[in-house]
Amino acid sequence: MSFIVTQELALAWTTFAVITVGQTLGDLVMFASYRSRMSVVGSVPYFAAARDVLSFRRSAPAVHAICGAIAWFGMLAICIAATVTA
Repeated sequence: MSFIVTQELALAWTTFAVITVGQTLGDLVMFASYRSRMSVVGSVPYFAAARDVLSFRRSAPAVHAICGAIAWFGMLAICIAATVTA
């Protein structure tokens, strides 16, 4: 919202960076949860953990993951569009 009011590209890209850090931390939690629930030791393929979350066996994490992806890609699109049209 602040970017829309101020039109500061740096603010938009900084917000995108913060969202990216949050997404990365969320992925780490997703891997830890998968390892714990499936009794897996070691690395987990990203798509195995993502498929588990998006199976909707646990609806709250699934909805959260979908909303997070929409927000991340939406913010990326806004940042790119604002940069190109600036």
